[in-house]
Amino acid sequence: MPKNKISLAGSPKEGIQSVLDVDELRESEEKFRALFYTNHAILLLIDPETEDIVDANPAAFTFYGWSKEEFLQKKVSDLNILNDEEIKQEMQNALTEKRNYFEFRHRLANGEIRDVQVFSGPIQDKGKTFLYSIVHDITSRKQAEKELQRQRRILELFIEYTPAAIAMFDTNMRYIACSQRYLLDYDLHVDSIVGKSHYDVFPEIPQRWKDIHNRCLAGAIEKCDEDPFPRVNGKIDWVRWEIHPWYENDEKIGGIVLMSEVITDHVLSKERIKMQIQRLKTLRAIDLTIISSFNMKSVLTVLLESVINSLKVDAAAILLHNPITNTLECNAEQGFSTQRNNALDVPLGETLPGRIAIDRKPMYLYDLPVLEKQLSRYWLVTEEGFITYFGIPLMVKGILKGVLEVFHRSPIQPDDEWLDFLDALAGQAAIAIENIQINDGLRRANLSLSLAYDATIEGWSQAMDLRDKETEGHTRRVADLTVQIMQAFGMSDTEIVNARRGALLHDIGKLGVPDNVLLKPGALTEDEWKIMRQHPQYAYNMLAPIDYLNPALDIPYCHHEKWDGSGYPQGIAGEQIPFAARIFAIIDVWDALNSDRPYRPAWPREKIITYIRDQSGKHFDPQVVDVFLRVISEME
Repeated sequence: MPKNKISLAGSPKEGIQSVLDVDELRESEEKFRALFYTNHAILLLIDPETEDIVDANPAAFTFYGWSKEEFLQKKVSDLNILNDEEIKQEMQNALTEKRNYFEFRHRLANGEIRDVQVFSGPIQDKGKTFLYSIVHDITSRKQAEKELQRQRRILELFIEYTPAAIAMFDTNMRYIACSQRYLLDYDLHVDSIVGKSHYDVFPEIPQRWKDIHNRCLAGAIEKCDEDPFPRVNGKIDWVRWEIHPWYENDEKIGGIVLMSEVITDHVLSKERIKMQIQRLKTLRAIDLTIISSFNMKSVLTVLLESVINSLKVDAAAILLHNPITNTLECNAEQGFSTQRNNALDVPLGETLPGRIAIDRKPMYLYDLPVLEKQLSRYWLVTEEGFITYFGIPLMVKGILKGVLEVFHRSPIQPDDEWLDFLDALAGQAAIAIENIQINDGLRRANLSLSLAYDATIEGWSQAMDLRDKETEGHTRRVADLTVQIMQAFGMSDTEIVNARRGALLHDIGKLGVPDNVLLKPGALTEDEWKIMRQHPQYAYNMLAPIDYLNPALDIPYCHHEKWDGSGYPQGIAGEQIPFAARIFAIIDVWDALNSDRPYRPAWPREKIITYIRDQSGKHFDPQVVDVFLRVISEME
């Protein structure tokens, strides 16, 4: 029978029914033939012995691109991208019904390769077995599957090799997938999480984390920039994390995805920077204290408070070196429960601070009780309970200033930054001690120099009194009264000191007046008065070159100027006259009129007061007159 004349009567599994009569057989054949040729599915009939395609429907011709005549000349091998052995094996599987579902790659007439799904089975026709095949084009599906597999592989690679720690969980918080970074960050092995939930792996997880998971499983997105994560070994790591729900479809949540990053180094660096800034502020505060105060006790107390607060220790003390007795004396301490340190003088070379002072090297002891019997200050252990000890020599330019001691009642394992800051604080303490000692020395030197200057000024004023017997004692009296009036005006200590010196030197210019004029018993002539009136200018010329006495020049130079401008030597008036000179002008006249002179007796007190009131606004500053008379009345 020709290829295109094969009957298709019969069922796929039972073959042609011999019991059918001719009419039924013809009718059945026509039905099957109609079904074969009109079917939209691609249908092929194959001779398994020759591998020929003996029949096909129009859908096959359209799909493969050959005409019917061309197509029915093809063999199965012309379509399949398989070798002959593989083709024979697959047809044998179909004939024996070991397998009737296949996926092949078929070549079309134009050379295009398409993925197809084939359902094959045996069919009997007049005692001969054929294979029928139903072919479906699955190229689009295969491409979609490949794309999905590609995307899935990309996602797997991304999750596996991303630098972030990623873990995916289902709704019961069981692990679905995780990245290598996640396993490394949380000290896990993939075998330890397979089939387990997050809570199985981390049984001590806080309730707040469970609450976060539940919120995400309800659709929320949670994130945190810094979160402490406790390790099994007790170590605390800091993590940055973000948790999202993932969806099986547009509505149903399939679980959550955790993305995290261990940022312990970042957090510690930030804390370290913060601590360094705080320590710099501490050093700055100590600097300001050193600059603003020269009281040894108060400066060292502030420094010790900084040591205790910044280094988080229990107690600290500073022992100053006494070069005369060659001992260390406790000058300041903080944090002790007893007062034993204050009464202790430590000889150099003895006990811990004495040895530190001799060796000029720091000493760090982390177990003081072991050395208890070797300590002369045994009470540091027995009564204070100190365990850790740090001692630093306080040195400035190679000279020992003292020892800084730091104590703590529990063990300390300091890092290099902690020790460096302790050294910095010790350096600040040494500088503070040096500055205060230098300042004390300068203050004592300035005081001695000031006393020497004042003694010289006193000597000059006494020389004037000895030269002019008529005014003996006048200088001392006017100087004392000047101080009282200046105090009544609320003048500063510096202004009062300078005014007193000016009062003591107010007549120093008379050293330039000839004796025949200065000591003349009678009245002076006009020419002699001209000479006498030069003594303020002589005083200025004598004192101006002396820088130390420049602030005291106002009284010697201007005490004979008058409020109305009729005075000498400059003839200035009103507030042009220095204030100290305006005060002294009244005091000078008061003492002169209140004293006996060879040419007249002292005036009565009331007469002097009347005269001064009368000269208010003329000779004297009215404001000064009021204050002067009030002070004089209070002195009665």
